[in-house]
Amino acid sequence: MNLRLKPLIVRSWMLDQPIESNVHLIACGETREAAHIDAGTFTDEMQQEIQKLGLKITQILLTHTHWDHVEALDAMRAAHPDAPLVASTAFQPDVKIVKEGDTVRVGNLNARVFKTSGHTPDSITYVFEDRVAFTGDALFAGSIGGTSSDGLRAEEIGHIREKLFSLPDACEVRCGHGPASTIGVEKAANPFFN
Repeated sequence: MNLRLKPLIVRSWMLDQPIESNVHLIACGETREAAHIDAGTFTDEMQQEIQKLGLKITQILLTHTHWDHVEALDAMRAAHPDAPLVASTAFQPDVKIVKEGDTVRVGNLNARVFKTSGHTPDSITYVFEDRVAFTGDALFAGSIGGTSSDGLRAEEIGHIREKLFSLPDACEVRCGHGPASTIGVEKAANPFFN
């Protein structure tokens, strides 16, 4: 059976010091609706790319609320005032709360929400169409997010192993810091799982 994949657009911006966190964008290639994932910074370059691609930001999704992932949230929201803020905790009064098992829609794209706590209690991962996973600071290329105890590290590793490693090997991993990877590469080579 030949299933047609939904067209999607993914962009990532790796930020310079001192923040060194990533800001991502995902868009539906059919409707041109898009979402930012995390808000460590918001630059003219990002806004120009959005305009060049003819996209409309309809949501701002947060993987967790550490300062280096929300530093530019006010600027991002000012640029896209109609885009609701989505997170797993009510750290601001108007946040749309999501939890594990929920679905987030961006245009015709669907994302499953997975709880991937350990690095923070509110850490979640958005998995779009089983093709791209925005893992925040849970899973990195060759590493995992830092934790404050052995118990939290075990919790984080358990979430990644049980949930994220059940995704297709070709699924991209777009991390909160550093380069992208794939689920297959991380299962095979990430030292925290081997």
